[in-house]
Formats: sequence, structure tokens, C-alpha cells
Amino acid sequence: INMENELTNYNYDASMERNKGEENWKVTNQVNQTLTFISNGETISTIEAPYNSDIILPELDTIINDDGSLLKEDTIRFVGWYFSETFEEETKYSINKMPYTSTLYAKWETTSKYYHTLTFVTDCETTFANIIALEGREITLPILTEKQETDGDVTTTYNFAGWYTSDDFAENSKFESNIMPTEDYTLYAKWNIVSIEKTKTLYVYDNGVEIYSRKYKPGTTIDLTLCDKVNDNTKFYLDAEFNTPLTDFIMPEEDLIVHIRNQYTLTVLTNYTVKTVDEKEPTTEVILTNAEGLKSAQTYTFWQNETIRLETLANYVFDNGQKIGEFTYSFAGYDDYSTMTNYDLTLNANWNVDIKYYYTVTFDVELHGYIPSPCISGCKYTTRPTQPNEVRELYGYTINLNAPEYQLTSVISAGAGGLIKYKFKTNGWSSDTNRKNVVSNEFRIENDSTIYPIWKKN
Repeated sequence: INMENELTNYNYDASMERNKGEENWKVTNQVNQTLTFISNGETISTIEAPYNSDIILPELDTIINDDGSLLKEDTIRFVGWYFSETFEEETKYSINKMPYTSTLYAKWETTSKYYHTLTFVTDCETTFANIIALEGREITLPILTEKQETDGDVTTTYNFAGWYTSDDFAENSKFESNIMPTEDYTLYAKWNIVSIEKTKTLYVYDNGVEIYSRKYKPGTTIDLTLCDKVNDNTKFYLDAEFNTPLTDFIMPEEDLIVHIRNQYTLTVLTNYTVKTVDEKEPTTEVILTNAEGLKSAQTYTFWQNETIRLETLANYVFDNGQKIGEFTYSFAGYDDYSTMTNYDLTLNANWNVDIKYYYTVTFDVELHGYIPSPCISGCKYTTRPTQPNEVRELYGYTINLNAPEYQLTSVISAGAGGLIKYKFKTNGWSSDTNRKNVVSNEFRIENDSTIYPIWKKN
């Protein structure tokens, strides 16, 4: 048997090899080996390098899966590379050296964290939404301050003493952690009695609506700063019309009603709305924000229920110079608010708009209908009439046709050598070529038009 032909390759002393058909042996670490990396059944990369050369094993990123169902979050971490698909520990490969041609398999480990719910029982009028969060996440527990319970004229005042996992407030059930626990809890608010007193009720009203109340023992100082709408500038009154100020902040022997009055900001938008026009067809609107020095917005401060007095704005004429239209804005007052509200308010200045458009008047100075009979065989101008410039002005503009530029003359000649001459001058103007509709010498522009001279033969 010819063993040379039967052998494909073989190693000698683990450091030499020879392939079939080759005469020479090769050192193993000079032959490229192939290392294949498989993760979850898919080939993710390969490395080709000589045996025992330096390589870098791939590091795979951690995968976090959370489907948004608020049930759990899975963290899938890469553990390492193994020669075995069943990941026996003795097959783990962590050396940054190239082995003989082989395949490595990625091992993954999954850990799960679960969502849990904290429910709050406050035993007072204040309520809180449940906290739903992943175990181990940072949370912020809601805080209560105090509560009052009244039976007749007797008021018991309590201070908040924390959250407990048991409704009997056992000492070992107090919950103070800012980390979401690993199970669901119902948390109960514990209240400690501060005082039991005969009290009367303080009521605070804003614009006729009760916004705050609290029990006070007669003879004690009332604290109105506990009311949300009270600030450093708030004024206090005993009546809704703000005629009688509150001067004594000691709780009387009967219930006390206090009306608050605050300052608010009034913003007045004074913009003109200017239309951009295209040959008498309004299109887009733009805002003219600083017409004639007028601010686009002005702010004022008024006390609640104070009479609003604002300046009358000047009328304004806008013409963009493109000979399309002129807009006259007449001030029509502000939005209808006579007194200041109990909130910041924005009013609009209102405008009536009158639009005048530009029109063009042209002049046709030809001798329509004035050609003498000798000119039937041919005439020519000796002196052609001067052509006036077209006039483009606003509706209602008056053209003075007695002006020199509209006093025209013309000379035409006829006959052999042009010896017969006919002289003409204007004797008025007409709106038609037949010169039947004579126009006034003070011609008023009301539309696009052409006018014709009425010629008089000298």
C-alpha cells in the first residue's frame, strides 16, 4: 500500500505538518488556522491566524429586554467562549492565543428583575397614584404634612409620621427605603395626634370660590401663607368687594371668611394684521409688529377686580410701496374685559381695515376717427402727439387733465410733397374711441382704464 497517496496530512511532533502532494514539512505556527465564533446558532465572526499567534477574543454586549408590559426586565450577559455547545466548564476558552482550527460557542446567562407596585392608603383627603417600578430602582415616596378632623367645634390635628407596610403600624413595618422592593406593598400613612382643641374654621375665597380652609383655635394666629394662591403681595379682605381689609390675624370666636386679592399681568397684543395682496386678491397675512413705533405687545399690572383702563391707539395707514394696495387701520377697541380677572390675561387690540387698491390709467393719443378724406390715400405725421405716461394711483385719486402734459398737439400732412397739413389740439378727453363719453378734466380713478383725447382741428 502506498501510504504516501492515502494520507491527506499529518502532524509530526505537534509542531510540523505536511499536506498530500507536498514534499516539504511546514512548521505548524506558520500555517493559518480558522477560529469560528457562533452565538445563538449564528456565525458572528471568524479569525484566521497562525497557530499560537496573538488574537483578541470578541466581547459581546449585554442585552436588556423589556417589552413595556410592566411585568419584568431580562438582562442577558455574555459569559464567555466554549469549545462545547453544552458549555462544560472544562471547555471554556479564554486565552488570547490562536488554537488549531476549531469553533467557539458563546454562553449567555439571563437574570430577571420584576416590576412591583406600591399602593398608598392615606387616611385623609389627599390621594396618591400607585408607584409601579422595577425592583431595585430608585423611587421617591410621597410626603404628607398634617390633617385635621373635626367633630362639632372640636378639632384634632395630626402630623404625618411615615409609611408602614402594616395597618397596625408595627415598629418593624415602617417603610423608609428609596429603593423599589422585591414584592408588592400597600403602604399605610401613620398619623400622630398633635392637639385636640375647640376650634373655628378659617375659609379663604378667591373670586367667590372657596380655595382653602383650616381649623384654628380661637385666639391663635392664623397662617394664610399655607394657601397656595397667597404670595408676598397678596391683600386680604373681609368682603368680596375688597372694601374692608383684614387687619387682625387672630382667629376670632366664630368662623372667619377671608377674601384674597392678587396682582396679575395684563398683556395687550396691539399687532396690526397686514394682508399681502396680489392684484386685489388678498392672500397671506403677516403681522406688522412695530408700526409707527407701536409695540407689538404691552404689559400692565392690575389688581384683581380693578377697572382696566387702556390708551386709545392711533389709526395707521400701511402701504408697502409696491403700488398694489393701501390699508387703513382704524382702532376698534380691545377685547371686552372691564375689570381684571384673577389670572394673567391677554387682550387683543381690534382694528377695522379699509383697503384701497391701485389702478392704472393709460392714454391712447392716436387720431382715431379724425383722419381727413385727403389722407385716405395716405398721410403721415409731421408732429406726433406726445405720449403721456401711464398713471398708477389709488382708488379715488384725481388726474388734472388741464395740466400741460395732457394738452396735446398733432400735425399730419397729405398730398404731393406733404403740402397739405392738418393741425390738431386736444379739446377734452373721452373714455371711448368714439369720443362720446366725455370725462371730467378732474378725472377720478376708479378702475383700470384707458382714455382718449378729443381732437379739435385748428
